Amino acid sequence: MPDLSIITITYGQPLMMERFLAELPLDPAIELVVVDDCGNPAQEPRPSIDHLLRIEEDIPWNQPGARNLGIVHATAPVLLIIDNDMRPQ
Repeated sequence: MPDLSIITITYGQPLMMERFLAELPLDPAIELVVVDDCGNPAQEPRPSIDHLLRIEEDIPWNQPGARNLGIVHATAPVLLIIDNDMRPQ
C-alpha cells in the first residue's frame, strides 16, 4: 500500500500533463491517480500513472466530481489533491 496518493485532473492538456508527470518523483510509496474529465485528446496510459480514470460525459464545471472520483480510487491513507499546472516540491 502506498503512503501517499496524488490525485490530479486533466482536461485535454497533454503538454501540461507531460510537465507534471516529468516532475513527480518515481517512488513506490507514492500512488498517482489521474482523472481525465472528458478531455480531447484523451490522456494516454503511462507506467507512472497508477490509476487512469476517464469521465465520458462532458459535464460543465465537473471538477469537484472528477476529484471525488479520484478520491474513491485512491488507496493511500494520505491524499494530495493537486491541479496539473501546480508543481509539488
